[in-house]
Amino acid sequence: MIVTISCSALPKRNVVIDSNTLFYDADQHIFSMIRPRGDDWLQTVRSSFDFSPASVVGSQLAMTVTLETPQQAYEFEEWLIFANQEADEGYRTMRG
Repeated sequence: MIVTISCSALPKRNVVIDSNTLFYDADQHIFSMIRPRGDDWLQTVRSSFDFSPASVVGSQLAMTVTLETPQQAYEFEEWLIFANQEADEGYRTMRG
């Protein structure tokens, strides 16, 4: 999945990250990603930001996340990189 991170305050700045599948719960304003542990596919990495995105537009293959400030965009980018590392580690250590 391709995730594009943009910022309302810096409209010319877009960061594109090739990501594992990312989910967004609009009611709770939480992003999540599957992070299997062994043979347990129900584990996830979940975000816990103090902010909500300005918008999230997505499909199965791509998602665009727009944040208000550069700090929010950087924080989301760091979390997404972390979540991808966790997911990659989970897939690498799967049993079965």
